[in-house]
Amino acid sequence: MEEASVYAQARAIADEVLHDLPHVGVDVDRWGHAYVSIDLVNPDTGECLSRVVATTRGDVVRPEFVAKEGLTAKVEELTRRLKALDVRGEPYALEEWDTQLTAITLRVMAGSGEDAVFHVDDDGHWQVGIESFIGKDDWRFVFRVLATTRGDVPMPLLAEKLGLLPRAQELARRLGELGARLPLPPMDEEQSALIPDALANLRSGFDQGVDSLVRVPDYTGGGAWDDLDDDRVRREVMNQFARMVHARIEEEKQWPEVIEADRLEAAFDELKRDGIVTRMGATDTLSGGWTYVREDAHALEARGLKPWGAAFFHGQDIDYALKGGALCIAFGSLAEAEDAEKDVAVGQAVANALQKHGFAPEWNGSETTRITLLPAFTWRRRRSRVDTTENLVLYSLDASLVELFPRVRTLRMQFGDMTVYDLDRMRSDTLEDLTVQFDRDAQARDALPDLVERVKGRFPRLQTITVTGERGFEETVSVGA
Repeated sequence: MEEASVYAQARAIADEVLHDLPHVGVDVDRWGHAYVSIDLVNPDTGECLSRVVATTRGDVVRPEFVAKEGLTAKVEELTRRLKALDVRGEPYALEEWDTQLTAITLRVMAGSGEDAVFHVDDDGHWQVGIESFIGKDDWRFVFRVLATTRGDVPMPLLAEKLGLLPRAQELARRLGELGARLPLPPMDEEQSALIPDALANLRSGFDQGVDSLVRVPDYTGGGAWDDLDDDRVRREVMNQFARMVHARIEEEKQWPEVIEADRLEAAFDELKRDGIVTRMGATDTLSGGWTYVREDAHALEARGLKPWGAAFFHGQDIDYALKGGALCIAFGSLAEAEDAEKDVAVGQAVANALQKHGFAPEWNGSETTRITLLPAFTWRRRRSRVDTTENLVLYSLDASLVELFPRVRTLRMQFGDMTVYDLDRMRSDTLEDLTVQFDRDAQARDALPDLVERVKGRFPRLQTITVTGERGFEETVSVGA
């Protein structure tokens, strides 16, 4: 049957059966099946929310909603007549799963006054929950999860608040027995083809040992990682990157107590105390590096200090050292006018500091020649020397990497980018304040009690959890001892 014909006939049936309802919608999907909905319309803004109640498949889609509205008899008649259209469109690719889940949820939710709806998460698990209408000031539904095909109740305190905990537990048991992991559709081929290069982009920034883990995704210098716009593909790349990072941390445990980068950093720290600004990996060019160190110098001057020289090496130097090549260190005075004598004095101070810390720098004494750091070594740097941030904002970074920030005190995460299951993979011995941002105020209110329970034992120094919403809503609870 042609789509236009299906629509016209379904429209006529709906208008006849539901003639006393002001807002009834009809849609036809790409498989040729028609859906009849009862629409909630905001009288002030005209916003519309559709609640499908019947289809040409012959099922009452939201029996609990229909019953509460006193429309059971009419919708059952509507369903019989729609099914009689004998639409022979192709079935859903996932109809078998849909049928099993529908059968389970109809039995469990019968008489609850709530209809179950299904979502699929990023890991391929079904989430079964309800959609609650927020209200006139926020004309939307909010999804409230009850159970998943992991066999769990992710938000038990919320389920209890809704008066649905026993049903949520029964759903979890039955869904767990089903053992259903919905096969996700194949990833976009073009995006998937970028995975190796995107991972290489992240690996390159990581190996340089300059930027904190949380900044690595934003400082890849372009390339495949920046070209990824598929959330699933980005998550897969980040999962692989996280495994690589954890493997590297295990490898670091076998390193000598003091490595070459530690000695170089100690030399640079000594130079800083003597008024020479230093930088490791100062952009990728000499000109960019000089811009950075001059900015650092101005910041120090604002604090009343008087830096007089600078020394640095840039990203291209590190790339060369990653292959075992010798680092070359640029230096010079911070005098406004060119002063060869001052430049040479800086160079001599740098060479002396390097010698003091076990290097044999090669330099001809000229202000125009960079200092070569000898003996050459393959560049590597401990992550604990780099990931020193105290205030962490978690976006695309994998949740399991939080424990690798040894000084973190505050953590902010966006719910949606992160989930309760990501929270389960987080650990920190130093975290004191956790803030979780939600898209909806209602979601923030719902989640707070369960979040408090979920973090117990993971953050021994945690003092507060804060949830925020989209309209300025914020609530903080104390969780400290």
